[in-house]
Amino acid sequence: KDTRHCLHRTTVDNMQSYILDANLQLVPVGVIGTLYMSGAGIAVGYQNKEELTKKQFIDHPYQENTVMYNTGDLCSWNESGSIKYYGRIDHQIKIRGYRIELEEIVSAMLSYQGVQQSVVVGMELDGEKYLAGYYTGKGVESSSLRTHLLDCLPEYMIPTYLISMEVFPLTPNGKIDKRALPNPTAELVREYVAPTNETEHALVAIWEEVLNKEEIGIKDNFFELGGHSLKGIQIVSRINKEFGVKLELKELFISPILEDIASKVSIIQWAKSPKNSEENIIKKDTIIL
Repeated sequence: KDTRHCLHRTTVDNMQSYILDANLQLVPVGVIGTLYMSGAGIAVGYQNKEELTKKQFIDHPYQENTVMYNTGDLCSWNESGSIKYYGRIDHQIKIRGYRIELEEIVSAMLSYQGVQQSVVVGMELDGEKYLAGYYTGKGVESSSLRTHLLDCLPEYMIPTYLISMEVFPLTPNGKIDKRALPNPTAELVREYVAPTNETEHALVAIWEEVLNKEEIGIKDNFFELGGHSLKGIQIVSRINKEFGVKLELKELFISPILEDIASKVSIIQWAKSPKNSEENIIKKDTIIL
């Protein structure tokens, strides 16, 4: 559902709106930037909050002796001169080239039956950015929730980690304390199970190279190893090329265990083999008396 809406260009007399990029340069029509306001009615800062004042109230880059206020809203100009609103800058993050609205993922998680609360955060592990989704709700399996999210969101918005919690940590103000959320990798326990056939050996080699991990076993989970949409695309592409199959990214997301993917590949190869294709045709044409 598109929740974006437009704001009028001149909401208050004697005030000006500017949409600027990270270098405080004006952006063209249709390009997303941060909305700044200046003019009559703009304060000079927050009382007794010097750091916040420096962040939100800046010197006007185009007018001397004037203050400009950073609204924190992500917007773009329309051809008509109105402003399209995309969300709060502190609720959006950019991962692997995609600008992601965290609240949209939260809404998708909450739409799954049984999920009571949810919060999504961006995090960095081993130099890479990831999404981690936390939720409360009894009996909600992360695998089922992930399948649901695939029906609601594009692959690049699916959190790498989905963590079930009994309750969320709260701040003194009663808000979710994101800093106190557990590290999603802290409690992961990997039990190494070696590959047993040629297909599993080949998949292990692909996963280890793409995920930059060692001693990956057939019981390992793509997401628990730090997998995300970009790495998933690389793995699926390698599998399809090396095995001559047509595996889709969604299949990896739904069945992220290496052993399960190996089984899928073997089944597809078996079905494609000339001998089995001929046997299937004969079976279909056989008349049972």
